[in-house]
Formats: sequence, structure tokens, C-alpha cells
Amino acid sequence: MRYNDHALISARKFNCNVEDTLFLHKLMDESKMHCPHTWQHRLFSHNTFFVGIIVDLYYKLTGKYSVPNTKNGGEILIRDILLEHLKEDFSGKMPSITDWLESVTFKPDRWLNNPDRKEINWLKTLNNNE
Repeated sequence: MRYNDHALISARKFNCNVEDTLFLHKLMDESKMHCPHTWQHRLFSHNTFFVGIIVDLYYKLTGKYSVPNTKNGGEILIRDILLEHLKEDFSGKMPSITDWLESVTFKPDRWLNNPDRKEINWLKTLNNNE
């Protein structure tokens, strides 16, 4: 589903204007720009952890946990909007990062969990000098 479709659904569910939630849905689906040919982009943003990050970041920037409802003058909680986005994409489920990791098959490569040896050695030297 596209982010504008989610905003249309939000307008119906929250009795608001499409524009009230459009930017939040666009943010949720932004990972699609980096992985456009597969559903797997959702691994990064379609989970309860990312929802929490967006809510916290929005609060730090605005001091609010909600967006204005320009249709009726009220407010809509960001968390509610984004959790509905998850439910719409996953037949009612709101996956956690653990849910995703349990569903993904990894094919480890050499770079995975392999820190730069020069940096590790430098840190050891630094720790030995203290």
C-alpha cells in the first residue's frame, strides 16, 4: 500500500483531513526509496520500535505527541496513526523488531559483525595506557 493510501484510510478512521497524517505515512514508507523493488524495506520502519522513535523525535522537536486535526480542531496521537499504519500493512499485526528478526533469514557475509581490526587494536592500546 502507498503512503497516500494510508493517509486516506487515516482520514476516514480519525475523521481528519488527508494532509493531517500524510507526512507521517510518508515517513513510515521512506525506506521504500532505498529498497523500492521489494516489501523488505518494511523491516526498517514497520515495527513498534520505529514507531516509538518517531513519536519521541516528534515530541523533542515540537513538544507534542499529537498532530492537529484540521477537520475538527482536535488532536490525533501520532502513535495511534502509526500503529494503524502497521495494522493496515500486516492484517492487524503490529510487529516488533523481534518479530522481524525471527522472520528473516540471514546469509552472513564477512563484513557482518566484523569490526575494523585497526580500530580494535587502537582501542586496546588506549585501554592498556590507562
